[in-house]
Amino acid sequence: MDSATSSSSPKRAASEDPSASAQAPSPHTQNIPLSDPSATEIDTYMATQDMDTQESVPTPPLSIDHPTATAPVPPAQPELSPEEKFQLVQESRKREMREGEAWYLVSRQWFRRWQKAMTGEQDKDGAVDIHNLGPVNNAPLLDSHGQLSRSLIEGVDVEYVPEHVWELFKSWYGEPQHTLRRTVITRGLSQQISIELHPPRLRVFRLVDDPVSVETSGTTEYTTTSSSARRVKDLLLDLASTIDPLSTEEYRVWRVEGATLGGSDYPLGKLIQQTAEILEPSDKTLADAMIESDDAFVVEFAKEGVWIVDEAKRAVITGKLVEDVPPPLFSQESDFFSKLGKSSSSSTAIDSTSVSANGVLSSDVPASSALLKPALPLSTTARKPTNEPGTLGLGNMGNTCFMNSALQCLAHTPELSEYFLTGVFQEELNRDNPLGMQGAIAESFGALLRRIWSPTSSSTSYPPREFKSVLQRFAPQFSGYQQQDSQELVAFLLDGLHEDLNRVIKKPYVEKPDWEGGGDVELVKLAQESWEGYKKRNDSVIVDLFQGQYRSTLICPECQKVSITFDPFMYLTLPLPVQKKWRHTILYIPWDLDKPAVKVPVEINRDASFKDLRNLLARWMGTESDNLLTVELFSNRVYKNLDDTLLCGEMADGDVIACYELPTHAQQARSYAAKKTDNDPFIVPVFMNEASPTTRHSFARNPSPFGQPFFIAVSREDARSLERIQTIVVEHLQRWTAHARDLWSWEAGDVSMEEVQIPLATSSVFESVTEIQENGDVVTVEEDDISDMKSIVLEEEAPEPRARRAQGGRVRAAAAEQHEGLRRGLRR
Repeated sequence: MDSATSSSSPKRAASEDPSASAQAPSPHTQNIPLSDPSATEIDTYMATQDMDTQESVPTPPLSIDHPTATAPVPPAQPELSPEEKFQLVQESRKREMREGEAWYLVSRQWFRRWQKAMTGEQDKDGAVDIHNLGPVNNAPLLDSHGQLSRSLIEGVDVEYVPEHVWELFKSWYGEPQHTLRRTVITRGLSQQISIELHPPRLRVFRLVDDPVSVETSGTTEYTTTSSSARRVKDLLLDLASTIDPLSTEEYRVWRVEGATLGGSDYPLGKLIQQTAEILEPSDKTLADAMIESDDAFVVEFAKEGVWIVDEAKRAVITGKLVEDVPPPLFSQESDFFSKLGKSSSSSTAIDSTSVSANGVLSSDVPASSALLKPALPLSTTARKPTNEPGTLGLGNMGNTCFMNSALQCLAHTPELSEYFLTGVFQEELNRDNPLGMQGAIAESFGALLRRIWSPTSSSTSYPPREFKSVLQRFAPQFSGYQQQDSQELVAFLLDGLHEDLNRVIKKPYVEKPDWEGGGDVELVKLAQESWEGYKKRNDSVIVDLFQGQYRSTLICPECQKVSITFDPFMYLTLPLPVQKKWRHTILYIPWDLDKPAVKVPVEINRDASFKDLRNLLARWMGTESDNLLTVELFSNRVYKNLDDTLLCGEMADGDVIACYELPTHAQQARSYAAKKTDNDPFIVPVFMNEASPTTRHSFARNPSPFGQPFFIAVSREDARSLERIQTIVVEHLQRWTAHARDLWSWEAGDVSMEEVQIPLATSSVFESVTEIQENGDVVTVEEDDISDMKSIVLEEEAPEPRARRAQGGRVRAAAAEQHEGLRRGLRR
C-alpha cells in the first residue's frame, strides 16, 4: 500500500512527501483502521517532532468523508444526580407503548432497591447505598430451567422499561447477566397494546423416511421462539431455517402433538400413527391460527421433488382429523329441552342439521339423522369407547388452570350441557347483537362441550386451544399464560353467552317500576313487574338458568322514606364463613407520666379494623377511644399510621404496634372531621436522632434514630413559644430514661439564707431505751434516767459556747438547704 494514500495523518503524509502538504485530501483516500498500532505510533511520534508542520497543514474536519485516526474526544457529559436519574427514568416509563417497540423486563426486587437508592428512602429493609446497587439482576424472574416465570405480575414481580432506559441502566451500573427483551404487540379485536411476556416457544423436528420406527431420535433438540403477531407464512420459513438454514429443497410443515418429545428426527412411522395436519402458508397471525407455546412441528424436505409422505399416506394421516369429531350425545327424546317442549302445544322441529368437521351443526341433512339418533362415525373403522363421557380432562397451557376449572363447572351443569349438545343453541344464535360476539363464543363453547361429552373419545385430556383463541380475541386480558381470576372468566363467559344467545333481536326501552308502598301482595307485583321488564330486553338460556333478582331496600335517615327495588343478578359474591383470630401484643403508653407503659396481649378477628382495636383497648384502660392513637414503629421511628381503614389482619406478626393515649382527641378516627374545631391542639410525633457531625471534613450520612418515639399534644397557645414546646418534650421524655435528672440544667437559686431556729424538745418521747453494750449486756434505761442524762449533757456543754454555735450553724445550714429545695426551680 502506498504510504501517501494510506496515511491516517496529514502531518505524516507531509513529512514523507512535501508535495502532499499543498494538496487537499481526497475524499476517497483509504485510511488505516483505527486499531492499527503502527499508525498510532507514527502519529504520536510526528506530533512530538514536527509541531511547525502540524500548524501549516490544515486538518480536515472529522466527518464520514474525512475520517482520522485520532478523532477528537467529545466533552464528557456531566454526571446526573440520583434525583435526576430517578426523574429521567420515571418520565420515560410513563410514555405510551407503540406496536413493534422493544421494551425490557426488570426485576421488581432490583428496581425497588434502585428507587430507594435514588430517593434515599428507608423502609424496614433499611437504606440502599448507590455503590452497592450493581447491575440489573433479573434472576428472580427466571424459573429453575432458566425460563421466564409464568406467573409474573407487573408492579409486583416485574417492571417494564423502554430500550433507552435499559441502555442507561447498562451504562450506569454495568452489563446485566440476564437480558429479557420483549416486543410490544396488539391483541384481540380491540387491538389492545401489551407486552408479549411469553412469546411462543416452538419445538421443531425433521421428518425422516423410516416407516417402521415410532420413536423420535437424535441428540439435538431444535426450538425456535417467535411472536404471536408473526404471520404463518413467515413462521414456516423460520421453522425450516431452524432445521437446515442452507437447504434449497422444497419443504412443508406438519403440525403434530409432541411438545414433550426429545430428539430432532421424527420418523414417518410415528407420523402415520399420530394425528397431524399440514400447516398451509397464510397471512394469519400465530394467535389467529391458534399456535401457542410448546406446539410441535415436523419439517418435511422434498428429495429431488419427491415428498416422503405420498398422497396415500397423507390421506391416512389427515383423515384422522375427521374421525375424531364426536357424534351427538343425546337423542331428541331424552334430553331436557325435548322433554320441556312436549309439555307445550306445539314444538319447533330442528330441521336441516348435520355435523360438520368442527363439531358444529350445519343445515344440510334432515334433523332425524343428526338429532333423533346418534350419528355413525365417518370412518369405516369403528372404535371402541375407552372413556366415560364427561370425564375428559382439560390440559393446562401454562397457568390456565383458572380457565379449565371454570369450564369444567359449566360443562357439568346438566341443563346447560344438554342445551348445547342437542344443538338447540344454533337456532337461537344472535349474530347481529352489537353487545355480543357474533356467535363465536357460543359456537366455540358448544364445540368444546361436544368434545368433553363425546362417547367415542379415547383421549384422557385435551387442551382447549380453540376456545382460548376465540376467548382472547374478545377479551385480551385473558391472553397469554398468566394466572387470572376464575370468577372474572366465568362472569365474562356467561355474559358473552347471554348476548350471543339473546332471543331479543331489538331491545325496547323499559322504564323501571317504582315502589308505591303496600303489603306483601304489592311487593310480589313489583317483583313480577320488574322481572317482566328485564325479560323484555334480556331473554336467553343464561337468563333461564343462571339469573335471578334480589330485593334492595333503602330507608332515608332524614325523611324515613322507604325505597324498594328489584335488581337482576347472575352471581353472588359471598365471603367464606371462616373466623380467624388475630393475636398480637400492643405497646400501650398512657398519658399520665406516673403510669408505666405496658404490653397488652390482644385477640381479635382478623377482619377487625384498628378502630375496633382502639375501642377494645379503651374499655380495658378506662379511657376514651377517640383519645387513642395507633401507629406502627420501625427503626425507632413512626413507620405507619394505623387508622380506621386498615385491618388488623394486614399486619405481620413481627410488626411493632404502639397505642398512645392523649389528653385530647387523637385526630385519627373518621369521626374527627365532624368534631374538628379551630382550637384543637397539635398532635406532634417526637423521635430522637444522633447529632450529625458538623465538621468540614466529615462525610454526610443519614442521622441514626435511637430511643422510643412518642407523641405530645401542644395547645395553640403553647405552640407560639419554642421554649414551652421544648419543656413539654422534655417532660414526656422522662418516661423513657433512667437518668431524668440529666435532662435538666441545674442552677443555684438567688434566695438568701435565713437562720431557722429548731427548738429542742423538753420532754422525752420514749419511756425507756434498751441498750446493748459491748460485752453483750442488755441495759434498760427508764425515762427519768434519760432526762437526768440529758440535763447532765446540757450542763457539760454550757461552758463551750463556740461548739454550740458551730452545731447550731450546721442545723441552720441543713434547714436552709431543705428550704431551698422547695423553692429551687427546674431549668433546662
